[in-house]
Amino acid sequence: MPTRPPPLLFPSALDPLAYVIGFGKCVMLARLTSDRPLHFPPIRCLDENHWLAAVLGIDDATEACKVMAGRLWAPPSARDLLRPINARMVLEYCDIASPIPEIAELTDMTPRKVHLLLSAVAVWYTTGDLEAAADLAEESQWFMSLLLNKKC
Repeated sequence: MPTRPPPLLFPSALDPLAYVIGFGKCVMLARLTSDRPLHFPPIRCLDENHWLAAVLGIDDATEACKVMAGRLWAPPSARDLLRPINARMVLEYCDIASPIPEIAELTDMTPRKVHLLLSAVAVWYTTGDLEAAADLAEESQWFMSLLLNKKC
């Protein structure tokens, strides 16, 4: 029975960027690019006046350019990236003993989806099997990883 959340996983579209600059900054970039691919400049073209440095800070912009220089990055929508974070509200409402229909209404999910998420979380804490939890929730493993991790 795990006492800690699973390892933090990110969708492949964020790999390796999220591991370098963090999930929150990836979401911010996804929002700013609004479905347009983002071109990362070579490090030599990056300075403190570059928009990427203004958004991420020069240190994170430099690290991002080290791993992504010259590549186009087509992030998933910020809405898709935030789904597991928003789904944490289900767990918070469950902690205060709200009934499933009420949780569904408050989180804009179906009662079935709320039930699946709560069941999947129970599977994780009972077995430690992230794959089984993700299958039960009908979600990806990265979704469950972000749902169960509060450090994002």
